[in-house]
Amino acid sequence: MCRARSALYSSLALAGLALFAGLLWPAPASAGQIIRCQSHDYQYKYCPTGGRSRVRLSRQLSRSACIEGRTWGYDRRGVWVNHGCDAEFRILPRHTRRGPALFRCRSEQYSYQYCPTDTRGGVRLLKQRSKAACVEGQSWGYDRRGVWVNHGCDAEFRTLPRHTRRRGPAAEPRIPRHTRRRGPSIFRCRSEHYTYQYCPTDTRGGVRLLKQRSKAACVEGQSWGYDRRGVWVNHGCDAEFQTGGSVSRRP
Repeated sequence: MCRARSALYSSLALAGLALFAGLLWPAPASAGQIIRCQSHDYQYKYCPTGGRSRVRLSRQLSRSACIEGRTWGYDRRGVWVNHGCDAEFRILPRHTRRGPALFRCRSEQYSYQYCPTDTRGGVRLLKQRSKAACVEGQSWGYDRRGVWVNHGCDAEFRTLPRHTRRRGPAAEPRIPRHTRRRGPSIFRCRSEHYTYQYCPTDTRGGVRLLKQRSKAACVEGQSWGYDRRGVWVNHGCDAEFQTGGSVSRRP
C-alpha cells in the first residue's frame, strides 16, 4: 500500500514539473502558425519561435508603425519588436515561395497597413474599393517584401510572375534613370496625431533634417528615416527635410 502511494505521489510530482516547464518554455511555433509579439510601453520584446523558419508580418495591431529592420525583425530563434510595435507574424518554412496571387490590402481608419507578399515580379492594382483614392507612391506602394497602403486606401492587388516584369505590352515602360532624378528640394513631412506618415520623394542623393517643427523629438531611425522611395515620420515628428544636391549619402 505504501509503495502504491509513493508511486502515485511520484507520478503527480512529475506531472506538475512537466506542466510548470511547459509554462516557462512554450512549445516552438510550427511553420504556418501565426504568433503575436507586442512591445509594451515602447520597450524591446523578444518572442521565440524555436526554429529556423522565415517570418512575415501578417497584421499590424498597433498605431505605432511596424517597419522591418527598425521596429521589428527576426533571427533564426525568434521575432523582436520595439518602439510600440504590436503585430501578428506568420511563421513560414524556408523553402516557401509565393507565386502570382490576388489579395486585398486595406488601410483601416486611415492608418498604415503592410501586407506581406512576393512582389519580385511586380504589383498591379486591380480594383479600388475605398472612397479614398489609391495613388501609387502616396497612398499605396510596395517593396520586395510586400505591399503597403495608407490614408484610407482599400484595394485589390495582383502580384505578377517574375518573368513578366518589364516584359510584354502589359508591363510598365522602363523610365530612364536620368529622367527620374530630381534636383535639391526642401519639403515638410508631419506625423499627425503621433501616427506613421510616408512622404514619397527621390532620396538617392541623401536626406538631411533641416528644421524640427514639433515638440516631439525627431530622431533618425526612431521617429524618422527614409528609403529609396521616400521619407517616413512617426511618434509626432514634424520637420523640414532636404533631399538631393549637396546632401551626402549615408555610409
